[in-house]
Amino acid sequence: KMSRKMEYPIYRLDNFANNCWFNASLQVFMSMPELFKSLRKSLADIRRNAVEEEDKGYGSGKVACTFVSCYMGAMKELALQGHENEAPMMQKELLVCMLLNVCKMGESMGIRLGVQHDVAEAIELMMNRGFFRATFDEIPEEFGGDNEADKDIVRTFRGCYSPIQIDSFFLRVCFNKICPHCYNYSYEYQTNVILHLPLVVGAGKVSLDELLDEFTSCESLSEDNAMTCGKCKKLSRFLTYSFICDAPDILIIQLKRFDSRSQKIKVPVKYPAVLDLNPYFVEDPFDATMKNWTSWSKKEEPYVYDLFGVISHQGGSSSSGHYYSRVKRRGEWWYCNDEMVAKISRKAVADPENAYVLFYRLRESESEGDR
Repeated sequence: KMSRKMEYPIYRLDNFANNCWFNASLQVFMSMPELFKSLRKSLADIRRNAVEEEDKGYGSGKVACTFVSCYMGAMKELALQGHENEAPMMQKELLVCMLLNVCKMGESMGIRLGVQHDVAEAIELMMNRGFFRATFDEIPEEFGGDNEADKDIVRTFRGCYSPIQIDSFFLRVCFNKICPHCYNYSYEYQTNVILHLPLVVGAGKVSLDELLDEFTSCESLSEDNAMTCGKCKKLSRFLTYSFICDAPDILIIQLKRFDSRSQKIKVPVKYPAVLDLNPYFVEDPFDATMKNWTSWSKKEEPYVYDLFGVISHQGGSSSSGHYYSRVKRRGEWWYCNDEMVAKISRKAVADPENAYVLFYRLRESESEGDR
């Protein structure tokens, strides 16, 4: 009954403790039936791990399992409700339970009740220490081997892994350096649930494609940052660039709107309803000749994404202002602002000056592209 194609009705959410950051992210999480489906498959493991974590005296696993259990309970309840006249109000007990457990998970990050928080950091927290932490198991001995991707996962999770969700929600980016003299090549993988795209203070209106172009473009280090190459021993202005090497089913993009002082960068960003990620994707750079690195073939498999969620921030800094979201359910767009929800047109999804976190779903076929 809970199929991947299923979309859910919409909840109204109470803002009782400056928790608009949590409400906005929760509306998007509840627009991910694939997340609910994955967690339902792991329900037995979640319950078992909760007991084991409690027996071992570990708090994080128990907190994560409680958070996930409340999320699943809210999803199940919502699936059984209609909204003939207005969207139902989420039970405050469920909302409070989820919020309190998120605060416990993020205590070391300064996340606490009654205080505004950066929603992008909170999303990473809820995904890594919440949804994924609840289903973690010890890594079996046969896992990993010489596979670099598996090793990267092992390093990321420090001895634990969640086999169901990783392929669907994690993005892998390769950061590279090349010596222009001898083509000595070094690289570093980073695995995360969010792709972070910087914005430049004072820049004019930009598009998401332009930000992706900038993120994957090649540039030379300045003379002040030149380094001695370990192979040819020459002082070199290394060429640096990055590319996407593994894309998830759910792509989350943060437009980095806050500077080092947490002040907002008010650069308008135009983001598309359909995003083609293929120009920024390289399948296997290690088969290419280093001298011809610019001609590496792109990923042949189509990676086209449809927008289904936008979280916006209104205000001047990450520690103040207000968060709200727009989500797509049952083929229709909804504006979600705590207790206020309303259907909106496609044009109303555009929020160039305030859009902060974008959510895209991999298009499986042309017929599913307008879900």
